[in-house]
Amino acid sequence: MHKFNGMPKANFSLFLRECGCFNNPRPQAHLKQWVKQYISYYLGPLRIKLAVRKTTFLVGYQYISKWNMNMNPIVKFAVKLRGSLNKPGNYNFIKDVAISDRVPKIIHQTYHNKTLPLALEQNTNKLRQDNPDWELRLYDDDDIDHYIQTKFPDLHSIYKKINSNYGAAKADFFRYLVVYAEGGVYLDIKSNAEKPLDSIIKASDKYILSHWPRSYPKIMLGQHIDISNPIGEFQQWHVISVAGHPFLKAVINNVCNNILHYNPFFHEFGAFGVFNLTGPIAYTETIYPLLSKYPYRLEKDHLDIGLIYCAIDQTNTLSGHHKVFTKKHYSKLEEPVVNQTKLMSILFYAIKPTFKFTKSNLKKIM
Repeated sequence: MHKFNGMPKANFSLFLRECGCFNNPRPQAHLKQWVKQYISYYLGPLRIKLAVRKTTFLVGYQYISKWNMNMNPIVKFAVKLRGSLNKPGNYNFIKDVAISDRVPKIIHQTYHNKTLPLALEQNTNKLRQDNPDWELRLYDDDDIDHYIQTKFPDLHSIYKKINSNYGAAKADFFRYLVVYAEGGVYLDIKSNAEKPLDSIIKASDKYILSHWPRSYPKIMLGQHIDISNPIGEFQQWHVISVAGHPFLKAVINNVCNNILHYNPFFHEFGAFGVFNLTGPIAYTETIYPLLSKYPYRLEKDHLDIGLIYCAIDQTNTLSGHHKVFTKKHYSKLEEPVVNQTKLMSILFYAIKPTFKFTKSNLKKIM
């Protein structure tokens, strides 16, 4: 059955057009099947939450998300501060790149050095073997630094502001840049595909988006309170695009602005700090408002695409990769994601115990 493809959820008329209701060549007999798919995909994952949590209602065919008016004022203020990144604006950090016709046969992957642990090396070897016509490019930290300095010299100083201990944030920034400039498929070093990429990517594909599977644990669904999309975040451990896609230009501009306006007291550190600054929150909040403007293919989740999130440990496909990485995982870090001045660093480490205590208590009343 054809997948509901590239249309924002609120625009039901476009959905009906896809179904064949407006002189579309699709047979009218498929309308019932299409409506069933629309409902099961877009309404099934919703969880109506009461009290002070974010509540999501369906009115007609449009989603409206809002906070309960009785939310604690302190919580409201904290959420407002935390959400001060990822705001739309006319940012011009990066120049236009001409949009290419097809996704080129290039696989981009990153690791902090070229000496991969055995499990990761075996994973990349399998990816090469399954895709003999594709070029796999592995970039280490030095390669990334040189690439940005050469291809995007105006952005190099912004990239260097990211704390070097947050390799995940640096990799986020780089994946957007390299796929915007070159096109192709970015995959996390732990990830793979269930079948050759030639059978996954269509000639007509300009960009592929997906959510997390509904069967995954809640923490994996990406339903952060900071995300406008009621279904949750778009996965960005894979980025599949033609060169020059406007989604990526917008994401790069947003991330650059985030880095320049990051404050460790407001925007946190560790896992959420990365998600918000360069990761899936920044990615989703940028792309979601643009869905009606540019071409893309939306799949229900990466399983429908044919991708594997973690191919390292088949007994633990969610976090089996953590044990093979040699660096401390970013979720365990308790330092700013962006380098700070000496004065700000002193203030941060002096106030951090109070900040953590306040944060833990805010969670209890949210």
